[in-house]
Amino acid sequence: MIDVVAMCFIKNNSFIIALPRSSKNTNLYTLIGGKVKENEKFDDAIIREVKEELFIDLKKEEFKLILEFQEHAGSDPNLMINMHMFLTEHDIDVLPEVNDEILDYKWFNIGDDESILCDSIKLHLLPYLKNKTTI
Repeated sequence: MIDVVAMCFIKNNSFIIALPRSSKNTNLYTLIGGKVKENEKFDDAIIREVKEELFIDLKKEEFKLILEFQEHAGSDPNLMINMHMFLTEHDIDVLPEVNDEILDYKWFNIGDDESILCDSIKLHLLPYLKNKTTI
C-alpha cells in the first residue's frame, strides 16, 4: 500500500480537476497530487506535488487536511492507496498550461456531470463539500 496526497483548490463553489496522462485509459479527472516519497511528510509531499504540477509555492498555513481514506488506485485496481486529501483557497485566476504529466485542467462546479470524476472525488470529496455550509 502506498500513500498518496491530493489538493482541492476551491473557489466560488468550484474546484480544479486535472486529467493526468496516467488516466488516459479511464479519462477520469483527479485532483492535483501524487505519491508520497519515502520518509516524506504528507504536507511536504503536497507542497512538492503542487509545485511540480502547477508551479505554485504553497505555504503550510494555506491548506488543511480534510480527508483520509483507503481505496483502490484509479490507475491500477490491484493497488490499494492511503489517500490524504487537502483543501486550499489559494487564489488561482488562470488554469495552468497542459504539461508532460497533465492532459487537461478545468474548473468543476458542484452539480456538473460527475461521470468524468475519479472515485476519490465522487465518493469522498463531493460528499464532504456538500455537507459544508459554505465552500
